[in-house]
Amino acid sequence: MFINNKRNNRIQIIVACLLIAAITAGGVFFDSYAWAQPVIPQEATSEIADAEVPVSESAGHDSLPKEKLYLESEEQLMLASLNAPEQKPEPLPEGEESGFVTVGLYSSCSSVSGGAVAEMTVSCADGFFLAKVIGRGYVPDIDLRLYSVLIVKTENGVVNLYDADNNMLLTGVCADDVLMSAADDPDERIISIGSSRYRDGVMFKAESSTKMAVINFVNLEHYLWGSLNAEMSAGNPIEALKAQAVASRSFAVAHYGYHGKYGFDLCTTTNCQSYKGVSAEKDQTIRACRETEDIVLVSGGKVASGYYYASSGGYTMNSEDVWGGTISYLRAVPDPYSPLKVWNSSITFADLASRLKSKGLGVGNIESVEITSRYASGGVRSMVITGDAGSVTLTGAYNPSSKSIVSVIGSGTLQSIFFSMGGSSYPGVAIESGSGIATTSGQLSSAEAVAVNADGSTSSVDLSSAFATGSGAAQPISGVSGKKPVYSQQIVTTSASAIYFSGIGYGHGCGLPQTSAISMASAGYTYDAILTYYYTGIQLKQLKSL
Repeated sequence: MFINNKRNNRIQIIVACLLIAAITAGGVFFDSYAWAQPVIPQEATSEIADAEVPVSESAGHDSLPKEKLYLESEEQLMLASLNAPEQKPEPLPEGEESGFVTVGLYSSCSSVSGGAVAEMTVSCADGFFLAKVIGRGYVPDIDLRLYSVLIVKTENGVVNLYDADNNMLLTGVCADDVLMSAADDPDERIISIGSSRYRDGVMFKAESSTKMAVINFVNLEHYLWGSLNAEMSAGNPIEALKAQAVASRSFAVAHYGYHGKYGFDLCTTTNCQSYKGVSAEKDQTIRACRETEDIVLVSGGKVASGYYYASSGGYTMNSEDVWGGTISYLRAVPDPYSPLKVWNSSITFADLASRLKSKGLGVGNIESVEITSRYASGGVRSMVITGDAGSVTLTGAYNPSSKSIVSVIGSGTLQSIFFSMGGSSYPGVAIESGSGIATTSGQLSSAEAVAVNADGSTSSVDLSSAFATGSGAAQPISGVSGKKPVYSQQIVTTSASAIYFSGIGYGHGCGLPQTSAISMASAGYTYDAILTYYYTGIQLKQLKSL
């Protein structure tokens, strides 16, 4: 919309005279919209025309007069009128057909670290262009390359666009509009959103009359650049980082639309994957992404959710034991590569009783706490807590159920469900053997075999008494029995004032244990061997081939 309320009548008269003179002399009439409109491929034009505008945002820019942009000074207006053909800028970059993901940066969604906002400043040294999102790609729409700073505001439920001087440029920015960096090189398209830097583009969605969501519209590979180092440190072996890159890429694709009700796919927290934008990018993690570009985990012809977590504690978990549903590629496997580091924590009976009550599971004053069953892997399957007002059974599953052991006691207290209990001191966890062995050549000889120690270092071992693995995918050696942690089945009673926990592992236990991936990579395994061991029956394929 051509808006500039501050211009005085003199400027308006001059402009009118110039336009009349141009027409009278047979000159060219300068249409600011024509100047702003890029060359759009024919096949994309019909898609834009057919795109639906959400009812809540019916005041979109398609319903506005064509004069959407303004020129800032009288001199610019004169120049535009007199020399329009010579001043037309180069066409905007062509759109991209696919490969983008949307990440909520600010939203009322509880999984987003920043809440919804009334106003946001965005900047880009190369300027912007407004594009229309088509599927997982975009088509350029309006040229905004003159503007390196833009202000976006929510006013009466409508998202409006202003320049740095608070002059309105566009009213009714739609949920499928995206402000893209106008840099020529796609890998140099960096924008500042508030005080943080992100790649590619930004979208906005009104959530109320005064607040909006701010969403990063980012190429999938660029998203991984800003996520990988936040999930696995760039200082780790490259094959471990590559395994993480494939798992993270697969997780992202399999979770497209996860937060769809809020207008985006993924959040920035561990509810999805940690994402910090440009600030998290490191050369080594970018290398891991580039060397596995477009590769995903595939099961049954579909992209598999690349679930991962910190440490298995010696055995991974079946999906049904964690979330209640059977997933073919998330099967429990022994994990000889897991560093067996013991953690300790405690909770008072009074605190536990309070937490149960807050979940609607009050049992009064606690009299006993008992581990009643374990999974084959050793993790706690069920726990019974008895008080003077009743009893309740908690489950080891990691689902959001109020009867989950971890949800009641808290993940800050229980790092995993692989634990023992004590009534007056930390019980410890009995480890029957040392670490497992891996070889760098696939041949199991005593000269080449190494042990992965609890601190991540390696040392030579005696093969006659070791639990060994070899030749690509890790498997136990025939005739050599592996040892694993042993947990006691204690009952803690009210004779103690607290429960003391000792355990190993960290996380839900399904899929790829990151510390084990690091151990395997340190022992010489490649990323594909790591992934095919922890994801049962998985295939690695190019995303574009699916």
